Amino acid sequence: MLVVLASTGLAYELSLGAVESFLLGEPVSSFALIISGTMVALGLGSYLSSWIKTELELRFIDAAVATATVGGASAPMLYVVFGLHGPFRFVLYAATLLIGTLVGLQLPLLLRILKRNERFADVVARGFALDYAGGLAGSLAFSFVFMPSLGLIRTTLVLGCLNLVVAAYGIHLLGWKRKGMKLRGLTLVGVGALLMTLGWFAPHFEAMTERPL
Repeated sequence: MLVVLASTGLAYELSLGAVESFLLGEPVSSFALIISGTMVALGLGSYLSSWIKTELELRFIDAAVATATVGGASAPMLYVVFGLHGPFRFVLYAATLLIGTLVGLQLPLLLRILKRNERFADVVARGFALDYAGGLAGSLAFSFVFMPSLGLIRTTLVLGCLNLVVAAYGIHLLGWKRKGMKLRGLTLVGVGALLMTLGWFAPHFEAMTERPL
């Protein structure tokens, strides 16, 4: 879970920077602002996780589904906003902060869940090691696998599906009989259907940016 969380988190960051760079043609400032915003949001999410005292597993699943929704739909949404001459930068930075906050929320929650069965020092050491490994995997996969073969829009949709896999695995471990789990399962299926639908319309979203350019 940690590897997927870290890899998708970094890949979302790269995707948002690439979208801004591609549509606005400002590569240096684009990535600088996206990285800065993501770092702030990760810290905010980590801080907010301290306010969650109970049902850590459920909150983690909720955050994973929310990340899949916002992160997966981020590139299609930005293409549409740009094509309609909407508030592109506002939506971009809002998505950056929201995704970063959700990702930052999940790592501390997962570490707190794992420390119930392991020594805290071991959990922290392994957690950060997997976090860094996931970041490396995410950056390499984004640059050499997803982007060349899928393009920006479908890349974020695939990342969203990976977050859904994490949420589905969490639901499987907790069991369907737990209170609220069926609703979460239905939400997961709905988000998955949304991401697949957006993938179907990806060529139309890309075509919307050709006129303004």
